[in-house]
Amino acid sequence: MPLYNYKALTRAGAEKSDRIDATSEDQAKAMLRLRGEHVIHIRELASGQAAAPSGIRGKKPNTDEVAGAIRQLSILIRFGVPLVESLTGLSEQAKSPVFAQALQRITIDVSHGAALSESFEKHPRIFPSMAVEMARVAETGGSLAESLGKLADHMEKGAEIARKVKGALAYPIVVLCISFLTVLVMVTFILPRFTKLFDKMGAKVPWTTQLLITISNVTTTYWYLFIGGAIALFFLTRKYLSTPAGRRNY
Repeated sequence: MPLYNYKALTRAGAEKSDRIDATSEDQAKAMLRLRGEHVIHIRELASGQAAAPSGIRGKKPNTDEVAGAIRQLSILIRFGVPLVESLTGLSEQAKSPVFAQALQRITIDVSHGAALSESFEKHPRIFPSMAVEMARVAETGGSLAESLGKLADHMEKGAEIARKVKGALAYPIVVLCISFLTVLVMVTFILPRFTKLFDKMGAKVPWTTQLLITISNVTTTYWYLFIGGAIALFFLTRKYLSTPAGRRNY
């Protein structure tokens, strides 16, 4: 997606220079107008100057904010406020910069005649497939306000369930981590001392104890492999989260 350098005046009258990514110069100007900024100068950057990835960059907004905005949109439509005007107001109120920018693009698309479902579909990180389908069904003969209200209910319930699951998992995870650290200390520091004692005494140890001693030897000898594996897992996870699938799911 093209990236544009621009200079504009804010609502407070201050001069501002920044960059914005948009599909065209007209869309960039429209997005800036929605922010209340008066464009003085705008210019597309050459392809070699910057590489702007497709989509909106930044942290994904939380489900509660998206669900709240959808509920507000449902109420505004029910009271007869035009869709474009409703979307404009929501984009100005959004706390998440990513969500605000997505709403601005949706506002522009809808004002140019695009269906709301099509606009939702362009932002899969923010609007789930259910939002797209419910909006599409409403556009073909249902009530958009009612469908958006049901969608907000569904998203809020999903967010509440997710919070409860995380809360329920927190205690077992803490216990598991403490148990793992305890075993690690025993295998790394305590068992080697017993191994030396058994060797001096020439005593025969049970197979379970021998297994623990073997694990201890492997851990203390190849500790760098375990640390390297943990670091590799961390970076692989980060790499996955930076992919479109990872951003969409998390």
